[in-house]
Amino acid sequence: CELAQLRDVARRIEAIDPGGRELLTQDLYLAVETGRKVPAGLEMGPFSMLTDEEWMKLLETQNCKVAALSGYTFAINPPKCDETPMDRQLKYWKVLRDRYDLAEKEDRFGQNQTTLLILKLRQEAGK
Repeated sequence: CELAQLRDVARRIEAIDPGGRELLTQDLYLAVETGRKVPAGLEMGPFSMLTDEEWMKLLETQNCKVAALSGYTFAINPPKCDETPMDRQLKYWKVLRDRYDLAEKEDRFGQNQTTLLILKLRQEAGK
């Protein structure tokens, strides 16, 4: 069931970053299940209202050792809740690709069963 899957993913995140305090995610139920906070500005999950500049600064400067990103990540453009333009989404993903490595992938995760990517911060990126 979905709750068992959530708990399993939370355990895997803990194994990647034992005792971690923060998780880069817009899937807030993952932060709750792992007992971690999200970076400032992401408290509203996919409805967080960050400007393009704020997103870039957050992604380039935060040092969360683990990121858990689903199909909802960057997709919603609040407050209208229309789709974030694809070129902007790809720009954010590129920053993440430059700082993180893929640790695990979970298919059919969460609401609407999107793919969840679990990323691990590269050691040199966290300095």
